Amino acid sequence: MSFPVPFPPDTKRTKQTELPWAGLFAGAAALAAAPVVIYFAVYPEHLFLRSSQLWIFDASRIQGSSLVACLENVWGYLLAFCLRGDPNWRHSFLGKPLLNLWEACLIRFGVGAAMWRWKRPACRLPLLRLVVQILPATPAVESTQPPNTVRMIGAMPAVYLLVAAGTWEAFRPLKTRDPALSTRAVSINPSEGTSSAVAVSAVGGCLIPGKGVITYRVCFEAWAIAPELRKAYQVKWTDMAKKLSALPSDVDMAYLVTSAHSSRHNRFEFLYIGASPVHFISSRLPFAPQRI
Repeated sequence: MSFPVPFPPDTKRTKQTELPWAGLFAGAAALAAAPVVIYFAVYPEHLFLRSSQLWIFDASRIQGSSLVACLENVWGYLLAFCLRGDPNWRHSFLGKPLLNLWEACLIRFGVGAAMWRWKRPACRLPLLRLVVQILPATPAVESTQPPNTVRMIGAMPAVYLLVAAGTWEAFRPLKTRDPALSTRAVSINPSEGTSSAVAVSAVGGCLIPGKGVITYRVCFEAWAIAPELRKAYQVKWTDMAKKLSALPSDVDMAYLVTSAHSSRHNRFEFLYIGASPVHFISSRLPFAPQRI
């Protein structure tokens, strides 16, 4: 919604050309948000239910200064792009940062270009989205050290755009030095300049699929089979539901399962399809043996 913001002396032109597009954007956004808006209108008590549980400026939820904790969160989210990622195994592999070294350098170019060309809507919109989508995550109480990538997932499109903008800005000096890299070239001639253009295109063409291969191997070959991930997602309850569902059972037999964490597991109840009833008993209760 930064399109209708006027910057003199183009105020009149901005209103004439950008407001219809801003209206179209607002209409599409309202249509997409309508289901959740209707839900919160029917159940207003749910609107701030989760945020009230994580509000960092609630003195009862944090030890020490809330302001210091909030600033530490901000610093943690800044580090997420290049140095320190999400330590939660359900969100990240080995706490890897969101971007690798060269992507972290390119996003700096992109952010710098967006700030330098702030008056252009196409430049300031990704930067505004990046800030707006990360800002709500910073005043949240974290069970581990920040960042929590789930809370900043809405900023990912802006990250991609700023990395792409940084790639373009890094390419611009090379383009001005070598005429063969100019987009105005309409023919390919056997020359040194053409060779450099082909070389740059080849490097760019290899980086993208190479990044895809690396990401695939990390996510689907290393991370997916890591024992830490199975523990984080409590896969044992999924395995138990499948195993008990496959056993012959009837209504005259029951399973008693002790658990150290809770007396109910929604994942198991969703996946279990056997006929025998299953009862969970928390082993932490002092009367667990009598209940069994």
